[in-house]
Amino acid sequence: MKNKPKQFHAPGVTLLLTLMVLVILSIVVVQFQIDANQQNRATSYRIERLKCRYAAESGIAIGSRIIKQYFDSNINLQVAADMPIFPDNQADEPNQLPDESNQPQAAPDIWSDIPPEDQLPWFVLSQETYQINGADVTIEIHDENAKWPIVWLLTSPFDRSHRSTNAERGLKAYADTFNINRNDFEAAVNLIHSLGESLPLPPPPVSYAGAGLRMAPKGRTGGYVQLLTEEQDRHKMMGNFARYWYEHFDLRPGDPLEKDRLNSNLSFAECVSLWGAFHININTAPRTLLETVFEPIGMSEYQMDALMNFRQNKPFTAPSQLRDINRIPANMRNNLLPLILIKSRTFTVHVTATMGRTSTHLLSCVHMSHRGEAENLALVIRNGD
Repeated sequence: MKNKPKQFHAPGVTLLLTLMVLVILSIVVVQFQIDANQQNRATSYRIERLKCRYAAESGIAIGSRIIKQYFDSNINLQVAADMPIFPDNQADEPNQLPDESNQPQAAPDIWSDIPPEDQLPWFVLSQETYQINGADVTIEIHDENAKWPIVWLLTSPFDRSHRSTNAERGLKAYADTFNINRNDFEAAVNLIHSLGESLPLPPPPVSYAGAGLRMAPKGRTGGYVQLLTEEQDRHKMMGNFARYWYEHFDLRPGDPLEKDRLNSNLSFAECVSLWGAFHININTAPRTLLETVFEPIGMSEYQMDALMNFRQNKPFTAPSQLRDINRIPANMRNNLLPLILIKSRTFTVHVTATMGRTSTHLLSCVHMSHRGEAENLALVIRNGD
């Protein structure tokens, strides 16, 4: 019987194979732990982001409630350089405030006194920070009737032409106060027309009639109800415009229109109203804004001085009080009345919510209807985390 040949193994081969298996298993376990940690971090981030979004939406609801309370009580939430305090009681009409002799005087309205960074601009009614579900939520309320209305450039009350030449001239005068150069201004005007040309905006509630303005163009049917319907449609369409506008600037950080001007914390883009506010609040708008919006109807500096002096002594409580200003003749008064408000009705809520690594920035337009109801007509989501 033949002997089987002996099998020889190199010393340590078994140990080496065992070590290799252990190394491979260790790599698999470590990679599994890394994937699990990454998955946990991603899940935690998604939860934070979702909570942050819900907190921001809660901030929009809180802002709408603040606006409703402000509108009902006629109390300004913040006293700016030219924002008078109104008495704490109800107005009889949406655009008429109680006339009280003990109202405090407004401070001088001087555009050169732009608030420094630690103060709020004239159009910011309130700025508060809340804790909502673990998120820091900053809520800022803007008075859109105290800004230059961009909708005038799309449906001008001063022009019969589509290009809105007279309205554009007024906006150019306003842009000059921010030291916007000609090329940047022309780019802004082209941007406004390109974003707004596809929107089915209703006609303006006032029309140019050669000798002045009049409420609603002739030949339209429906009367007051139609004007209210068109007003709501205008705000909805301009809400779409605002979305396009902010998308444009989010994709182009550092745009000249969003740079701070005049050594202040204000930019030109912040000081124009995008949301369909067609009327100007003559109680809260600064003088330079009033000069530029009323420039197309030929309001002189002499007449503006008279209007400012009246407002400093006592805020307007009814549009008809323009008759009490001797320097403003009847034809100029008739031109002003269709364009003004003495109580703002269009506002925006700017909400920034932060939680951990996430942030959410929401904007909403809130319009107070003629029934005194707060209507959220548009929501814009800006770049967050």
